[in-house]
Amino acid sequence: MKNLFVSVLMPAHNEEKIIREPLLNLQKIRREEYRNLEVIVGLDGCTDKPEDIVKKFHFVKIYKSKMRMGKQMMLRELYKI
Repeated sequence: MKNLFVSVLMPAHNEEKIIREPLLNLQKIRREEYRNLEVIVGLDGCTDKPEDIVKKFHFVKIYKSKMRMGKQMMLRELYKI
């Protein structure tokens, strides 16, 4: 099971105050259980600064949208990556 490639798609709009904790949890899972864990955060027209936090997690890929797309559209964009 540990050899599975797992992708986590995380749409985020103005999540500066709460995005750190789930990324810490995913970091722990990646380190202890799934080395093949890919995390892609979609910043959906954010007006706060979650990107500053996300950039500290070097295993996370960032996709940025300048305008608000909504959760469903952001997930569709992330799925294409």
